[in-house]
Amino acid sequence: MATKTTLEQLSQAKYDANGVLRFYVTSTLTYVKPGDLPNEEIFVHDIQIANDPKADRFLRVGNIVDMTTLPLGRDAALQRGLTTYLTSSFTVDFPDVDTATAAKDVIQQRVDNAISNWITYQTRFVTPASYEFPASDPTLVTKRINAYNAAKQAKIEKEAALNAATSADTAAKAEAQRLGTALVTAVERSSLCTQKQTLLGQAITAESVFRAAVTSFISSAAAFLNQMSIVAPEATSQRVAFESALNGFKAAATAEAQDGEPRLNALQTRMAADCAAESTEVTTLAAEKVTADTEAAATATALSVATAAYDAAVTVEQAALAAVLEVCPDFQA
Repeated sequence: MATKTTLEQLSQAKYDANGVLRFYVTSTLTYVKPGDLPNEEIFVHDIQIANDPKADRFLRVGNIVDMTTLPLGRDAALQRGLTTYLTSSFTVDFPDVDTATAAKDVIQQRVDNAISNWITYQTRFVTPASYEFPASDPTLVTKRINAYNAAKQAKIEKEAALNAATSADTAAKAEAQRLGTALVTAVERSSLCTQKQTLLGQAITAESVFRAAVTSFISSAAAFLNQMSIVAPEATSQRVAFESALNGFKAAATAEAQDGEPRLNALQTRMAADCAAESTEVTTLAAEKVTADTEAAATATALSVATAAYDAAVTVEQAALAAVLEVCPDFQA
């Protein structure tokens, strides 16, 4: 059996009525330790359509006023002509898993804050008391000054935490943006490299076809030269000139095959390696971008929590200062 106030959270991923993937978080208070809260029903809902409970909308984790004034349950609210009520459970959904995961932490923190506020309300706020002023007991002034100093120090700490959260959020967003830009550039480079690789392959194929044509031409020219020596043996000078030209052409073709073809093949191998490296860079940056986006979402949630904590600390400090000024108008903060 539970001995501490217990919040259970059920997380599910499923498709909504429109076939869109959503991430659902159902939070339920299953047990409340006596004194922590008035009861399990602390989650505020708003009635949208009186005869359609499914249309009701979750509003917030209840505050002191909610927990002390709102009816428990939908039927009780309708009977009193109200549109808001308290329940022990609520469900919210989100478009992505990162936001849903961060929301679970925020819900837990707000329930914890509600417990802390209720305990303070019951043990310190509503306790009947009367005071006579100006205070005859100097310890009252000291106590209030000490309370103010503590509240001021707490605000300073929350402000430092807020500054740190702001810096972390700014850095996370900048890193996500940097990686996004780098990923776009890498994709463009990889695409361009693939295009060049394709063009080079086509050029090598064309070169092979041309080289085959050259080989065929040399063979045909040699046959022609042989026939020329038979049918026109008197054309010695012409045959010698043609043979010399053919030998020069054959030498050039041989040199190209020995030098040009290996260079093209080497270039093709090098380009294949470069394109593989570009593709690997795209994959790496894409993974880093996903990680950076997740971090940016987490720091945004942390910034929201830090902002709320700082605002609350400012309110407490202002109240503590007002309490000091009631008994010590000349106090210098």
